Amino acid sequence: MMTLGIGVRDRTGRPLSAPVVIRFHTRGQRLVVRTGDGRLLRATLAGATELLAGPGVGEFAVSGAGDVSYVLPAEGALVVRPAGPGAARRIRLPTKPARFGAVGMAIEIRELEWATDGRTIGFLGATGDGANLVYVVLPSHTTPTPEPVSAPPDVAPHSSRPIPAALQHALAEIVYGRDTFAFTPDARGAVVRERNWEYVVQGFDGQQRGVFGPFLAVGNASPRGQMVAFVDLDPADRELRRRVVAYERVGRLRMVSSPGRDSHSPRFAHRGDRVVFLAAFPGGPSRLPRYAVETVDLDTGLQRRLTLPGKGETDASPRWSPDDAWISFRRVQIDAPERAEVWLVPADGGAARRLPVAAVDARWSP
Repeated sequence: MMTLGIGVRDRTGRPLSAPVVIRFHTRGQRLVVRTGDGRLLRATLAGATELLAGPGVGEFAVSGAGDVSYVLPAEGALVVRPAGPGAARRIRLPTKPARFGAVGMAIEIRELEWATDGRTIGFLGATGDGANLVYVVLPSHTTPTPEPVSAPPDVAPHSSRPIPAALQHALAEIVYGRDTFAFTPDARGAVVRERNWEYVVQGFDGQQRGVFGPFLAVGNASPRGQMVAFVDLDPADRELRRRVVAYERVGRLRMVSSPGRDSHSPRFAHRGDRVVFLAAFPGGPSRLPRYAVETVDLDTGLQRRLTLPGKGETDASPRWSPDDAWISFRRVQIDAPERAEVWLVPADGGAARRLPVAAVDARWSP
């Protein structure tokens, strides 16, 4: 609550005739987390929980309005649970071709995300031959059906522009079968990989709206679409270390991460002023590198390391809270990636702490 007293004056010098009381109604930060046995819980930062679904939940995502979508792999279904009143909707997932599994077996879902409009869900579907297709679905439709908006990339990378041999090798060995995509800020299209391995902006109306190039991965777009975060490779680097770049609207590449350090998994803050990403520790072993959460202020160029994983640990999957005050991330055992914990760190720096809930993954919830 804030009170403006009668000593406050307007531009003409007139005082208030009576105090003005302004009340703010706020709600603490919350997350939706997944446990090791596939239960979905809504959790506060203090550790209070509410069961939402499970066990047996796979990929999951939370919209800006708080709607929760999650995959039930054993049932071949995508479930959408609204934040407000209303029944959950079950959407049948596409199936793999018969030659890649039992007849009727659902595709494997990865990278489940909501678009900014809160009406569109996108995901990568593994078809069984090593490639992924990007699908979108509108849960509000009478009969919601996932529709592909990308084509599987060819086994050998190629594009309209020459691709250096080192980048071709990285694309074929690192990317194939583990791709990424991103929604456009207007929710009318997505940044997807084309058959020739270049990232393009594919409109949901079927029209291609732009070409970026053959990057290793895409993070997300800045809120107003001025930049898109990508993971690139310097062909001149003999160690093939990844770097985070921002593709500006004018077609210029802007370096985000420090040179000489393997970096990946970029995400713009909701205000678009900072980028979070993962960067390898300098001088660490190349076989099993440790990654820490770092941020860059795009206005000042200030780069800050926020986390310090212990020996045998590495950090993964950084995500901004809705107000950009916190960053959640997964702390993973390097020799046992399935063993993970959800951690939190203040975005402006401070002590990282484990979420007091036994969870292996998390998404922020309004």
